[in-house]
Amino acid sequence: MLTGLTLRGFRITLLIPDGRCDADALNRSGVDIQLLRLNGRMDRRAIRTIRTTVQTQKFNLVHCLRNNRPIANTLLALRGARIPIVCYRGTMGNLSKWDPGSRLTYLSRRLDRIVCVSDAVRNDLLTLHLSPERLVTIYKGHDPAWYNSPTVDLSEFGIPEHAFVVGCTANMRPLKGADVLIQSVRHLKSDRPIHFLLVGEVRDSRISAYFIRREVELGICVASVFLGAGYGPGCLWQSANSVFHASEWAWGRRFS
Repeated sequence: MLTGLTLRGFRITLLIPDGRCDADALNRSGVDIQLLRLNGRMDRRAIRTIRTTVQTQKFNLVHCLRNNRPIANTLLALRGARIPIVCYRGTMGNLSKWDPGSRLTYLSRRLDRIVCVSDAVRNDLLTLHLSPERLVTIYKGHDPAWYNSPTVDLSEFGIPEHAFVVGCTANMRPLKGADVLIQSVRHLKSDRPIHFLLVGEVRDSRISAYFIRREVELGICVASVFLGAGYGPGCLWQSANSVFHASEWAWGRRFS
C-alpha cells in the first residue's frame, strides 16, 4: 500500500523500529523511513518524536498501521492538533468501554476513521457504540504472484526430506491460534515425522514451550522451526506440504 501511494505521488513518512525486513524496499520506492521504537503505550520520548515530526512535516493525515502502542502514543502526541488520525483494526474482541487501555486506543473519540479488515470486525466495533461513520471496511487484497517463490531447501533448517511439513505465517501470539494448530496434529494420519515451519515474529514466549509440551502429550514426533519475520510467505507455499493461516477468530467467528 505504501509503495503504491508513493508511486501515485503521495509523500509518505513511515516511523518504524529498526530491523523491519521491508525497510530497504520501502526506502527505495520513495518512502521516507525514520526509526522509532515504542516502549509501551505511553513512551514520552516517542510521543515527543511523533509530535515534532508531525509539526515539522505538516502532514495531511496520520495513519497508525499497527495496534495499541502506535495508536496510544500517536493520540497522546497529537492532542489538540488539527489533523485527521486513522488506524487499522484486524481482529475482534479484547476491547471494553471499562478498559482504560481501550479508551486510549480504539475507543478514543479522537480517531477520525478506523479501517476494518472485514464487516465482522466493523460490526464488533458497532456493539461498542462507535459511530458507523467512523468505521470503514477495506478487505485485504492478495496478488497470487507474491507466492510464486522458488522452492526452499528445507534441509538447511534441519527438516528431513521425507518429513510432512506444515507451514504457517503469523505473528505468534495467543489469538493467532498457534496452540490450536499444534492440537490439530492429533487428527493427522501419517507415518512421516511432522515438522512445523513457522514464519513470523514470536510475540508470546510461551509458544515455543507449548510446542515441546504438546509433542510429549500427544506422543508424536513434532519439530518446529521459527524462521522469524525476515522470510517471505512465498517460501512456504512452494516448500511445505500444507499451509495454514491459523487464527482463533476467523474475522467474525471464534473457533474452539
